[in-house]
Amino acid sequence: MKIIGLTGGIGSGKSTVSAYLSENAGLMIIDADRIAHEITEPGNETLVKIEEVFGSDIIRDDGTLDRRGLAGIVFSSEEKKTILEEITHKAIREEIDRLLKKAFAANEPAVIIDAPLLLESGLHTICDIVWAVGAEKEVRVKRAAARDGITEDEIRARMARQMSDEERAQHADEIIDNSGDKETLYRQIERLIQKYV
Repeated sequence: MKIIGLTGGIGSGKSTVSAYLSENAGLMIIDADRIAHEITEPGNETLVKIEEVFGSDIIRDDGTLDRRGLAGIVFSSEEKKTILEEITHKAIREEIDRLLKKAFAANEPAVIIDAPLLLESGLHTICDIVWAVGAEKEVRVKRAAARDGITEDEIRARMARQMSDEERAQHADEIIDNSGDKETLYRQIERLIQKYV
């Protein structure tokens, strides 16, 4: 079974690539962001740890995590971002390992680990191949601002705390350029499917 790591910064279009791989190539996707949401649901040990460190202000009245509030805190400080990652990465890694075992048992030909922090978290070390999705900076800013309903300045602040496309490219086996239209993107993905899957 081939393990393919898929990464990309905010607004790069990584989720579009992931969706295409699932819907058009039938590949199993392990979505690190979805796992991160699941491990921070009410009653989960990870959420308790986050509240202990960042305070009860990040917990809504219904007991759910105020993700936007937490993002505002962690993206304003490299130290706080690192602390949050230390809390969440271990739990995310354990769930990814469990899903990989399941995929291996099901004889999946390839599995995609879709993770924005693939490189930063060290997850790339368990991948056979790394694909990085990139796009021109202003394209990414506009996409992310429209999607998330926050200002372009907030997006730029978040991007400044993430690895750059250039840094990701240094660690990737393949670069997917998503600065253009969907058809151009899909052609690139098809080429990679033919080459690796």
